[in-house]
Amino acid sequence: MVRLTVLLTAFFLLSHTACAGAEPIGRLFFSPAERAKFDQMRNTNTLDYTQIGQTPSEQVTLNGIVRRSGGKTTAWVNQMPQRENEMQPVTVLKSTAKSPVVPLQLPSGKQIRLKPGQTFDTTKGQVREGYEDTAAPLPAEALK
Repeated sequence: MVRLTVLLTAFFLLSHTACAGAEPIGRLFFSPAERAKFDQMRNTNTLDYTQIGQTPSEQVTLNGIVRRSGGKTTAWVNQMPQRENEMQPVTVLKSTAKSPVVPLQLPSGKQIRLKPGQTFDTTKGQVREGYEDTAAPLPAEALK
């Protein structure tokens, strides 16, 4: 038992001295300027895709959803968080807590319902699953 205590003490002392000389890991996520810009957009409830280097696309992908028990739903549409009933390029509409489907309103006014992982192509008017390949079908498949 004494040997174990001595070994553990030695281990912790050696690991502590090794960590003390280590370089700091620095910034993990965003710079202070980027965080301030995101905070400002969140506080004003506006999302301008041009401010963050993105443009609205012809594809609407529902990446994920968080439903709070006592608050609004937040959905990630085209990798951008959007809160329920806030005017964005794509508006997340109110849905039931048990439903796996999220109703969305497109800028055109059209309403669609997507599950997380699905993509709606606005040019074709089709919903595609996340696991489906977007490549053109092979010639044998095209003849079917």
